Amino acid sequence: MKKTVLIIIAGWLYACGPSENRESTTAIEEVVENLEEKVTGSEWIVYEGGIPCIDCDEIQVELWLENDSSEVTPDYRLVMNYINTPAGDTEEAVEGNYTIISGYDRDRDATLFQLNPGTNEPRYFVLNDDRSITMLGEDMQPLDEGLERDLDYNLELKEAD
Repeated sequence: MKKTVLIIIAGWLYACGPSENRESTTAIEEVVENLEEKVTGSEWIVYEGGIPCIDCDEIQVELWLENDSSEVTPDYRLVMNYINTPAGDTEEAVEGNYTIISGYDRDRDATLFQLNPGTNEPRYFVLNDDRSITMLGEDMQPLDEGLERDLDYNLELKEAD
């Protein structure tokens, strides 16, 4: 989608530019290449881990956060593999954009990632001191609060290969 938009913009620039530029497409090709490099060259921060599941063995989670400061609303991709459900292993993938929130009622200095999947059901993760993140409930509270046992909803930062 982004490449298509870039090509349309480059074509528009070419058509609307001075006629001396129309004889040589080199300048336009360079603009398109630079824009494509910016779009495809963005870096991602990746978190992964296993979280508890009610009707399966575990949910293996992988969260990709776009790390591009030029984006007003950077993208994310959340992939959840449900292991050993009654229907077998299943996968769910959600994409959208995310917002960084500074502080919430538990910790005014905390950094939260609010995942916006395009519905009214955002997901929240809080950044921990050790650079891991913890999944929170839709009320921005820990998911294991009030339970007799501690459950692990942490995702670890995946180091670059």
